[in-house]
Amino acid sequence: MTSRNKICNYIFSRKCVLITLTFIELGFLLCLCMWMCRSSSPLVTQTYRYSPNLLVNLTFGEVNLLKFHDGSNKSMSRLGSTGSIYLLRLVNYRLDADRQYIAFPLGLTAEEREVTLALLQTFAQVCAVFKIPFFLYGGSLVGSLRHHDIIPWDDDIDVMLNSEDRDVLRHAMRYSPENVQLHSPEHERWKLYWTKGRPIRNKEYRWPYIDIFFFAENQSHIYDEQDVYRKEFNFPKAHVFPLCLRPFAGRMLPVPYNSLAVAGRNYNLSMCHSLEISHKLEVTLFQRYIVPCSQLRNLYPFVHRSFWNGYLHEKLVYRGRIVHTVVIPENCSRSQ
Repeated sequence: MTSRNKICNYIFSRKCVLITLTFIELGFLLCLCMWMCRSSSPLVTQTYRYSPNLLVNLTFGEVNLLKFHDGSNKSMSRLGSTGSIYLLRLVNYRLDADRQYIAFPLGLTAEEREVTLALLQTFAQVCAVFKIPFFLYGGSLVGSLRHHDIIPWDDDIDVMLNSEDRDVLRHAMRYSPENVQLHSPEHERWKLYWTKGRPIRNKEYRWPYIDIFFFAENQSHIYDEQDVYRKEFNFPKAHVFPLCLRPFAGRMLPVPYNSLAVAGRNYNLSMCHSLEISHKLEVTLFQRYIVPCSQLRNLYPFVHRSFWNGYLHEKLVYRGRIVHTVVIPENCSRSQ
């Protein structure tokens, strides 16, 4: 065999080895990707419309188990997992023209709700990336317990986090979408708002917005950092931590460990209060109404609770029809 043939054979054999190794590497990478996809939570992407010309794609993992009733027995037979996607229009509410209910109109239009939930998703995703714990607070915690959603006649969302995370959150929000801004005064609660939203007179921020509260702590309790709320909004740490997940507008979000005890410290869940403050106008409403929530059951969905087989089952019922059923995890059910 000539030296030329030897060289050609050598080159050919080297190419075969390289091609074989390449296929092995590709196969390994393919198997690795398939394993990672199976072993990690699937990612779900939803598009939110901040304005007619601005669409924002937000991606997040699947974290919750929901069981939805679809009119058949299938949804009753087993738990099915669903992506953590906000329900932008949960129920098509129809308000009756009864004068006694005028004080409880819908707080958000469909478009305002969509922007508000997009703001909440932005906040939740940034907190997840930067590992900033937060939980639903105030009226939003009541909304989760009573409606699995924003209180229908409310017009903002309340969250709370540790005051020690203030600087981290300020830095993290620099990575939020362009039209989302953080209003962060030194000694007041913060607002995460949409820059193209409704201007508020004499305010630097706009509406809709997310109300961000901060808590301070001592050895046994946490308490609202603002002086005006400190005496009434303080809670034993054992009632708050570790945080659990509860349904809110279609997603499971962090809440205090014993949510009923925390909410019950300041609210009576069986009595429905009309708005005290219009966040849209940032004014106090001096005429308020308080009615038994049972009187509003034909207007809005309400949660019905029952314990079964060691779990807390919560049915969202609207005019006698089950909208969905949520099974609360066992570690959270024990304290409920």
